Amino acid sequence: MEKTVPAYLLAAEADKIQDILFRSSRLREVVGGSQLLNEFCKQGTVLLLEKFADKSKDRILINDGGAFRVVFDDENDASAKSRALKFADALKEFYRRCLGGNISVAELVEYKETDEKSFSKSIKDAQKSLRIAKHQRIAEPYTDVSETISHLPYAAFCTSCGIALADFEASVENKKYVCLYCDYKDIQRNLSKRAVVNIFRAENLRNLKRSEINQNIKYPDKHDWAEKIGEFDSRNYVAYLLADGNSMGKCFDDCTNKKTLKKLSRSMTKVARQSLSLPTTELFKTQSSIKGKGILPVLPLILGGDDIFALLPAPWALDFASKFCTTWEIEMQKLLQTMDLLHSPTISAAIVICKSSYPYMLAHRFGENLLSKAKSFSRWLPQNAKTSAICFGLISGNEISNPNLDEGDCRSTLGVYFANNKISKDFLPLSKLIDHRCKLAKLSAKRRNELKELYGIDRIPKESKDENNWNQELETLLKRIKQIDSANGDILEKALQDLGSSASGYWKEMKFHHQYFKSNGLSDLLTMWDYTFALDKDLKDKVYEVE
Repeated sequence: MEKTVPAYLLAAEADKIQDILFRSSRLREVVGGSQLLNEFCKQGTVLLLEKFADKSKDRILINDGGAFRVVFDDENDASAKSRALKFADALKEFYRRCLGGNISVAELVEYKETDEKSFSKSIKDAQKSLRIAKHQRIAEPYTDVSETISHLPYAAFCTSCGIALADFEASVENKKYVCLYCDYKDIQRNLSKRAVVNIFRAENLRNLKRSEINQNIKYPDKHDWAEKIGEFDSRNYVAYLLADGNSMGKCFDDCTNKKTLKKLSRSMTKVARQSLSLPTTELFKTQSSIKGKGILPVLPLILGGDDIFALLPAPWALDFASKFCTTWEIEMQKLLQTMDLLHSPTISAAIVICKSSYPYMLAHRFGENLLSKAKSFSRWLPQNAKTSAICFGLISGNEISNPNLDEGDCRSTLGVYFANNKISKDFLPLSKLIDHRCKLAKLSAKRRNELKELYGIDRIPKESKDENNWNQELETLLKRIKQIDSANGDILEKALQDLGSSASGYWKEMKFHHQYFKSNGLSDLLTMWDYTFALDKDLKDKVYEVE
């Protein structure tokens, strides 16, 4: 009887990737760090594996976004295991030298090469083992360059990250000292600065002619991205988009063979790029202000698998996010169907509106809180009603407008919106805000401010017994608006009904987890008034002109 030699699955994952990428003061270095991580995963891993095993490309199942799954199946059992352990040590050291971070490595998982059930089980076991390694630091204690270091009399800290000691003086005139890792990011950004543009040229802006792309897409070498994109807004605001797929781990767990796992892993980033294509294409084709500036309006800062962090113009942020999520659902569904994986993929997203000068790291931190609420909402939905969800927030000066789900019986925000046009008795699709922004465009600023003040957190009735007085104030204001401008008054009343209900106070009764509350989407529209423009209507369109 022929002896079956077992194969081994090595699972590894980079720790605190965002801390590594965000350890820079400029967005250009974040882009460079993201490109550097991508180069490390796609090319560096293959080159390193060649030193430890033949057919290195065939052995790699996943090498994207800081996640790695590698198979070792040599004829000699002892040789396969030994090579896998040596490769793991080399991978950790190589990553530390390139990006200054740490990689957690799980214990090797043994499986039978010819048994699909054994392979499927090994994927789940490797994931469990990796979680243990990451939480308990079985692989090795995490060491960060920010740990306490001895002071040297002739030493300086990096002027970019402010954490590591500078390795050399980058600019004598401006006294700029940089560490090795920030310099790597800057070099990678310069080497691959066309890569971001090429993403859209080759793959995403497929509906634009090549001559139109070459004419319109430019890379702002001498300016900060946030500063240039902030010019699309009259008050110099920008938007950050954060997105993360829901329950994608279950899709990987259901992969029963290496071919399916490889295809899923290598196609996810492509799906994310394709999903950015639709709203980006619409920006170029519709908005005259975008064409006038002549630069790429969307900057992917992190684009790995289903993890997305991008910078985009603020005026169209909500519609952009809605179309991105809807396209992602469609494209991912197509991908899963080709692999016979029976899943209904959804994605959660968050939009953060802030000044272009606002630190991107703080914007991302705020966005993560919003994203966690969107993901919590998606998990709460019944299995037959799963859909993509979006949360958004505005950072205006020192004030943060945060969808708080714990305000009381009546709340000044719905908190979460559907990304598509799904109809629900509880929550609303984001497209309703976009539509009513067009319909209410001619409502005067004075009336909007009166409504916004009425829906303010300080004015919203906290208990049901206070509702009657508040409802009467709203009816009085609505009656006054109708007397002065009957057309806009009727439009406003229909908006209150559509974004809420026809009941007294137009409150929409909602349920989230075990909480019941009332709200109306008009309050969110008033807060995000300047950032709910439709992608398919130019800002100079007559629908937005105030008479």
